[in-house]
Amino acid sequence: MANNNHLYQDRQARLDTLIGQVTGISVNVSENRYEHWLTLTKAKAEFDNDRVAQGHQVDIDVFYEWIELTYGVRLQRVDGMIGPEFSIVDEQKYLIYKLKFD
Repeated sequence: MANNNHLYQDRQARLDTLIGQVTGISVNVSENRYEHWLTLTKAKAEFDNDRVAQGHQVDIDVFYEWIELTYGVRLQRVDGMIGPEFSIVDEQKYLIYKLKFD
């Protein structure tokens, strides 16, 4: 596969082209917040089902690690809970996340 990174002015422009407009959008806007929580809920259900099937307890700390390693999404923690903000740490994994759960 050819590397076409030179076609984009920066990383955000590349992400916007690959997976749709994700930069410059605040998750504080109610529609975007709803989409974020909806996809996160679907990913959490997958995690919970996998953990139960493997005979493990469901643990929120393990979920933070799992979603980052599996789907390239680093979640914000606020008082031990999932916060409204997130960052993309692996573009390829995040693309799979968006395609699977959107």
